[in-house]
Amino acid sequence: METLYISSESVITSVEIYDINGSLVLSQPSGSESCQVHAGRLAAGTYIIRVTSGDRYYTDKIVKRQ
Repeated sequence: METLYISSESVITSVEIYDINGSLVLSQPSGSESCQVHAGRLAAGTYIIRVTSGDRYYTDKIVKRQ
C-alpha cells in the first residue's frame, strides 16, 4: 500500500489516518470527489482511515504490509 485511491459521490473534505493507538499519523485536505493519499511513509501495521465528506464520516480499518 503506497497510494490509496478514494472516491465518493459527494465532495471529500479531508482524509485522516490514525494508528491503532488513536494517534493521528496523516492528515490530508481534499476538495473534490476523489483523492489520492500517499501512505508510503507509514510503517507496517494496522491503521484506521477516516474520510470526511461534509457532515458525514466514513471509517474503516486498513493494514499496511512490508
